[in-house]
Amino acid sequence: MDKKYTPAPWTARIDPTGEHWHIDHKNTGNAKDATCNGWTSLAIVFNAGGWEDDPEGEANARLIASAPELLEALQECIDELFLIHSKYGDHQNAIDHCPALGKGELAIQKATGEK
Repeated sequence: MDKKYTPAPWTARIDPTGEHWHIDHKNTGNAKDATCNGWTSLAIVFNAGGWEDDPEGEANARLIASAPELLEALQECIDELFLIHSKYGDHQNAIDHCPALGKGELAIQKATGEK
């Protein structure tokens, strides 16, 4: 699969104001990277509590920052599980026997824009 997203690693860091989280990627030196002190900003996650500590905002930021690694790991797991379940014949029979395969495939399609 051709990766159309910024490669890992991504980081989550709290803004100095405490109001929101930045999801950043370390600049690779690629001329197309728009940088700020060597970092490319990918997203901002706002704290629901505004200026207050917000565990949910932090958890959301960290989940988003881990997305590239999670996607890659899920793709590898799904490939391995299909090999293990290939004894059930075709693709659909493997999914019928192990519903997690279907869920994993749908999550990958959602993340990659294939569905």
